[in-house]
Amino acid sequence: MEGRFGFPAGELRTRTVRGVALSVGALVLFDGLVLLQGLIVTRLLGPRDIGLYGIVSVTLLSILMLKRLGIDEAFVQQDEAEQESEFQRAFTLELSLSAVFSVVLCLTAPILVLQGDDDQVVPYRDAALLQAKLLKTSTLKVYPGFPHGMCTTNAEVINADLLAFIRG
Repeated sequence: MEGRFGFPAGELRTRTVRGVALSVGALVLFDGLVLLQGLIVTRLLGPRDIGLYGIVSVTLLSILMLKRLGIDEAFVQQDEAEQESEFQRAFTLELSLSAVFSVVLCLTAPILVLQGDDDQVVPYRDAALLQAKLLKTSTLKVYPGFPHGMCTTNAEVINADLLAFIRG
């Protein structure tokens, strides 16, 4: 086994335990940060406004937890001749499933299309109208007289509309 890993076979157990401990520590840290983020956002938005954020967060976290189950651990424990090609297939499968879940989430999520009708960079007839037509779950809001940088120049109006959209 020394030739395969580059260290004595007797160290395999110690290195494996150390690797598992580091992985568990990293998962606990990252999941703790995600929990903290959720608590902070919940506190900032309040219970009434958490609706869409809560639904998206729970859905994404559930998908991520399902993805974590088994693929990598199963391949670490193998010692097969075709292990590398099997790992590449599993990685491709996991990547494909992630892409499919992302696309489904994007296609089913409510989308707010905002556009100023005085946008000199991206005319709203060429962009916003087409986006709203193509995205079936979208809501189009055109602001009369607002320029391209309307999120900065008219932040109070845009932010109020964004918050109203998130509240449903």
